[in-house]
Amino acid sequence: MRNAPADGAAAALRARAARPDYRGTLAQVRVPALVVVGREDEFTLVADAELMHRLVAGSALAVVGGAGHLPNLELAAGFNDGFGRFLDTHRLRPASGEER
Repeated sequence: MRNAPADGAAAALRARAARPDYRGTLAQVRVPALVVVGREDEFTLVADAELMHRLVAGSALAVVGGAGHLPNLELAAGFNDGFGRFLDTHRLRPASGEER
């Protein structure tokens, strides 16, 4: 962000502030869902992720310690571990040695 053009950063923040409230939509989700957040994320706070998790019935929450806004890129191993457990829980991938 320090190197981002000021006009671009300001436009991104204005767009973020003008986003609609999606909480009602989250409450309608009826598929397996994983909410992932980096513990050091300054844009999507852990408290926001916890709210999303509460709103999506039956969802799972993974908080990746040491990661910011892009935990899948910043700490791929930690992200993959949590995502893999989610997939295993919902049988969304074959078990070891099993084929689909």
